[in-house]
Amino acid sequence: MRRSLTLTVTAGLVAAVAWSQSDQRIGLDYNRYESRYGAPASYSLDENPETWPEGQSIRTVGLLDRRPEQQQQQQQQQGQNNTPSASPRIFSLHRRYSVVLTPVPEIADRVAFNAPSWLGREVEVVGFFPRRSATDIGSGLSARQVFYVYSMLALEEKEDDDGFDAPRSSLEDLVIESDAAAGRTVAVTGVFRGSNLLDDLPDDSRRNAGDWVLNDGPFSIWVTGMKPEGDGFSLDPRSKSDLRWELAVQGEVEIHDGFVYLRAERLRLVGPAREEGR
Repeated sequence: MRRSLTLTVTAGLVAAVAWSQSDQRIGLDYNRYESRYGAPASYSLDENPETWPEGQSIRTVGLLDRRPEQQQQQQQQQGQNNTPSASPRIFSLHRRYSVVLTPVPEIADRVAFNAPSWLGREVEVVGFFPRRSATDIGSGLSARQVFYVYSMLALEEKEDDDGFDAPRSSLEDLVIESDAAAGRTVAVTGVFRGSNLLDDLPDDSRRNAGDWVLNDGPFSIWVTGMKPEGDGFSLDPRSKSDLRWELAVQGEVEIHDGFVYLRAERLRLVGPAREEGR
C-alpha cells in the first residue's frame, strides 16, 4: 500500500518528501541548497574526497554502510550482552574511498527510517562539504570529516552479473567435501577475515604471506593468489575494521594438509556482511 507524506519546512523551504514501501528516494526538492551550493557536480569515490571542492553541491555513488567506528561499538556491545543493539543513525558511503554522511535536518528522520534497509546497496547522494573558515584552516580542521546530504537515492538493484562463470559452492561444502572439491573451479561467498585476524584457522596453515581468510560461520578457507582488492575496493588484511565486508571469489580449489585453499581468479565486493540476528 502506497503511503505519502508532505512536509512543510520554515525559512521559505517547501520540501516535498514522498516516501513509500516502494519509493527509493529521499529529498525530492531542495532548491534552497542548490541555490546556495550550485547545481550538483559528479565526483567518484574512486578518487580521494580530500580533492573535492568545498561549498559545492556534489553527486556521488557508493555502497551504503554504517560508520565504521559505530559498527565496532555495536559489535562490542553484542559481544558483551549477546543481543543486537539498536542500529546506529550515522552512515557512510564507500568505494575505494569513503565519506561519512550527515543528513540535513529536513531529511534526518527519513534517512533513519529508510537507510537501514539500504545497507550494502548502491546509493546516490547529493550534498556538500562546508567551506572552512580561515580559523579552521589555520587549526588544520578538515572539511572532509562529514558530508552533508540533502538527497539520497537507492539505485535499482541489478541482476548479479559479476562475470563469474564457475559453479556456485558454499564454504561448508568445500570444507566438508574437500577431497571431492580438489581441482574444481568454483565461486563462493564469505566474510573477509584478513590475514587470519580472528584465528579462524591455525596460523601455521598459511602457505604464503599474502594468503587471507574467507569465512562463513564455522567454516573457513584460505584464499591465495590475489590481494583482496578489485573494482572500486581495496581491503587491508591487517585491519580489523575491514572485517565487515563480504566478498565473492572464484578460483581453483587446492587441498594441502587437510586445509582448503582457493587460488583466486576473480573477486567482487558483495557489500557489508550481515550481522547475526539481522
